[in-house]
Amino acid sequence: MKIGIISDTHGKIPAEVFNAFESVDQIWHAGDIGSSDIITELETIAPVIAVRGNVDGFPASMKLPLFESIEINQSHFLLTHRFLDHQMRPFHGIDLSIAYNCKAVIYGHTHQPKIKYHGSVLYFNPGSAAFPRHSNKPSVGVLNIDKLGKIDPQIVYITKNT
Repeated sequence: MKIGIISDTHGKIPAEVFNAFESVDQIWHAGDIGSSDIITELETIAPVIAVRGNVDGFPASMKLPLFESIEINQSHFLLTHRFLDHQMRPFHGIDLSIAYNCKAVIYGHTHQPKIKYHGSVLYFNPGSAAFPRHSNKPSVGVLNIDKLGKIDPQIVYITKNT
């Protein structure tokens, strides 16, 4: 299964995201969506699972959870927006046992792409496709998950065409 990972769109999706996600089976949005139109646009590519970010204030976002536990091929994934990856501690009071029983924690918030392992758990941040910070380039992520649950994480750098 191929999962497109995106975060921190803040109401904008560069056109190149559609190319990067062309063959994905699902899209996971790790918050700071910016508008319900973003979800609608992404759904033209593949089904979307999304969580609410700290700046999501549009009416439909209030129905989104702060975190989502997702199971694929008997592997568990945690999708959230804010996560202190350097301390391996979650925001919003997420039970750490949930995170540590997961194969991967997918998060956003920093606008900085990162692939990091803590033990056997992958901590994956796709960066921001529309508003990268510091010297980072616009980016999204792709997770290829095989039938045994093995994950091949990739950061995909894109050109910022709106």
